[in-house]
Amino acid sequence: MRQPLYRLMFVVDITRSMNTEDYQIGGHAVSRLDYVKQALRRQLLALPCQSHVGLGVFTERRSVVLFEPIEVCAGFAEIDAAIAALDWRMAWAADSRIAAGLATTLATFKNSRDALVFFSDGQELRRRIRVTSRI
Repeated sequence: MRQPLYRLMFVVDITRSMNTEDYQIGGHAVSRLDYVKQALRRQLLALPCQSHVGLGVFTERRSVVLFEPIEVCAGFAEIDAAIAALDWRMAWAADSRIAAGLATTLATFKNSRDALVFFSDGQELRRRIRVTSRI
């Protein structure tokens, strides 16, 4: 059976504000980062085999790729472990400048065939994260 395949690069904001516990999972307060990690894991489970996922982190004005996209079924355990390990202490700066960060991230992936999926709570005026899925 034919089905759409995806090449996704998830980039996650790991700045200090992502520690704010204003989300809930299963009736328990969780941080914004934990909420994003849970959403990424759900998305990973929803992707068909032969799709590829990479992971990066964002802080201050730039993103860093942790790993390039790998096949989701063969690399599921590794991808899932990398998502679980995301932590604000990985950040090289405490704050984010989302406009500059998104611009440099888009420039980095300008010639990439991967779809960029950027998770952040924004800049200064902290807004709630909106996670949507079309898969």
